[in-house]
Amino acid sequence: MNLMTWAEVKNELQEVENKNLLLGNGFSISYKADDFNQKSIIQEIDFLKNSTDVSDIEECIAKTQELVSEGSPCTVPGEIIKKWIKSTIHKAFIEKLFAKMPPTVRAKNDYNENTLVPYKNFLAEFNKFYTLNYDPLLYWMSLHFVNNGDKDVQAVMKAEEKYNNAKDGSKTKETSKIQFYEKVTTCMSKIREKIFVTKAHKDKYKMKVYFADKCLYDETLSKAEADKTISIDKISNTLCSNMEKMCDENTDMKEEFEQIELNVKNDFDSKKAEIIAIDNGIKIEFNDGFLTNKETKRLEWNNKNPQNVYFLHGAFHILQKDDSIIKIKAEPTTTMLKNIQEEWNQGYDSLTILESTAKNKEDEINKNLYLKYCFDNFKNQTGVLVTLGVSFYDSDNHIIDRINKNDNISQVYIGCYEEPSEELLNKFKDNTKVKYFSTKGIFEICN
Repeated sequence: MNLMTWAEVKNELQEVENKNLLLGNGFSISYKADDFNQKSIIQEIDFLKNSTDVSDIEECIAKTQELVSEGSPCTVPGEIIKKWIKSTIHKAFIEKLFAKMPPTVRAKNDYNENTLVPYKNFLAEFNKFYTLNYDPLLYWMSLHFVNNGDKDVQAVMKAEEKYNNAKDGSKTKETSKIQFYEKVTTCMSKIREKIFVTKAHKDKYKMKVYFADKCLYDETLSKAEADKTISIDKISNTLCSNMEKMCDENTDMKEEFEQIELNVKNDFDSKKAEIIAIDNGIKIEFNDGFLTNKETKRLEWNNKNPQNVYFLHGAFHILQKDDSIIKIKAEPTTTMLKNIQEEWNQGYDSLTILESTAKNKEDEINKNLYLKYCFDNFKNQTGVLVTLGVSFYDSDNHIIDRINKNDNISQVYIGCYEEPSEELLNKFKDNTKVKYFSTKGIFEICN
């Protein structure tokens, strides 16, 4: 079969008004292959290390559920097994995934300011985004593309431009100079928070708490942080300031302080270069339906909010408790996993569909307000659908059925890294709207 090229698909999309994208795990693997490989993640879970025949989490759950299938000698009720899966296998997989995958899009060995450019150019072709992935990669990318990079660095660049353009000797010049330095201070402080938390040798320094002449607490910064006595990121700028004052007295401290400040400068320069690289005039709209609740300060979902991004099977960073559906925010100084675990402790569960069959998946989707809303939108989409990184296994037959039954879709372009298998061709054999295109090297050639 002669597969279409992405350039040919893009050319056919030019006159299309509604362009929808469906992403699968191949999208995440294209960005960082080793870290999104489910088989290697499963092998790192203590109680699954010997499960060499299990290649993905859904298969793992399927084999567990077989133990309580009809006719099984196991006497444990199915609902108990289901809760165990959610509280044990599910959470262990999330923890290992977050520990293995990059904590941000920048945490990639070969990352540079041009890494995200082809992804932005590709995603900019579409109006709606559906994903079957559980990971937050699309969310992380959206933060960069919507804001054209780090907001604080961008604010510095805008303030600097305003200062440079102001007439020398004018009041505007003096005002813009003050504003520029304020933006620089704010930006550097936030970067320093993150750098200090990750780079400082916290075991070398102690925190002491006195009452009168009596020392009530005397531990390293690492121990104090573990004891929740302090939050290092909140006082990192004060600590750096104190380190700077002591540089003349302590050579080791001077070296560490200078190294931290060099890291801060390098991080700023990298983010600035990234903004210049991706700020190509292309605007992408990402609305996932989550907005900040002024009372709870949480990012909460509501079906009345604007939305064009849909996690069809949920995601690890989307959590639910009763009728409350929240999204964990990516923050510069705290890992997303840590924030997820804190919400687990508050009774929230990650909202993901890990059922092993298409029927079970659709049943679970229909029970959940968020998932049903997303799936209904997918079922009723209009225009053209492009898929990338979707394997279309039998466990996703509910997705295949909705594509094949949707008369409002005028064309379907299915991305394939290699020649489509006979099994894949059979799934769409009666759908005359389907075309196949090659995704090999797509994020190197779609500039």
